[in-house]
Amino acid sequence: MKKWLKKHPTYFKEWYLKQKGKEHWKKWRKEHPEKYKQMRKEQAKRYYLRHKEKISQYKRQWYQKNREKRLQQVKEWKRKHAEYRKLKYGEKTSHYNRQYYLNHHEKFIQYGKQWRKKNHNKWLYYVKKIRSRRRRDYPTNYILNEYFEGGHLHHLTPWVAMYIPAEMHKSIQHNLRTGKNMYEINRKALDFWLGKSGKV
Repeated sequence: MKKWLKKHPTYFKEWYLKQKGKEHWKKWRKEHPEKYKQMRKEQAKRYYLRHKEKISQYKRQWYQKNREKRLQQVKEWKRKHAEYRKLKYGEKTSHYNRQYYLNHHEKFIQYGKQWRKKNHNKWLYYVKKIRSRRRRDYPTNYILNEYFEGGHLHHLTPWVAMYIPAEMHKSIQHNLRTGKNMYEINRKALDFWLGKSGKV
């Protein structure tokens, strides 16, 4: 021990100062929690900017390995905090998402094309699933007019449908299952059909 101390004469002094610094640091953190919080936030931001690519790569790899687990966690959180989300955001979330989509429409289209190329089998599975559900929910016994170029098939009811211009079909966001805006879109569609057929 004596030999070691001769070789490292300043060891205990440095250790003491280090411990003293730790105690001082702990005390400062307790006395200034807000400053410490802001400082840590700035440090984390600087670290992220320095290692952005590495962090993004790690997150992507983790998500790919734990995708189902993460989706389940998000779903569970939304279910448990439904009232909280409703009180905090109300209709803001859906409005914001809609506006963001409209502002970045081309970006979404390009992303969709790339995703379909990479996940072709999965895309086909979803398409088949949606079509089978639509056939089950909307048997479409009567179609009131003939197909025309640029026309979209719009369901007035699960059994009655008609072709209307694509722009008109997209002009009002609607949902037959929930009844959302069905009165407004049906009124537009019937006005178009009656005008075209000369019944008014």
